[in-house]
Amino acid sequence: MVFSLEITHTHSLSYDRRKCVQLKQRFPNAEFFIFNYETDTLLALGEDGNWYNSNEYRLTSRLFSHPVLEYIYIPQDY
Repeated sequence: MVFSLEITHTHSLSYDRRKCVQLKQRFPNAEFFIFNYETDTLLALGEDGNWYNSNEYRLTSRLFSHPVLEYIYIPQDY
C-alpha cells in the first residue's frame, strides 16, 4: 500500500491534482491526498477518479484508524 500526501497552496493546487491523477495511473493501489494549507482543506482522489473535499466528506485512508485530517497538525496561530 502506498500513501501520498501533497502539501500545497491554492496557486499550485490544479498542478498537484493533475500530478496525482497521473501517478494513480502508474500506481493504481495507492491513495492520494492533497492538503491545501491556505484553506485548511484536504482533498482525496477517490477510486472513481473524482476528488473529494474534507469540507463535505470525512476522508479516511485504509492505512490509518482516524480521518487523515486528524494527522495533520495545524497551528492555531499561523
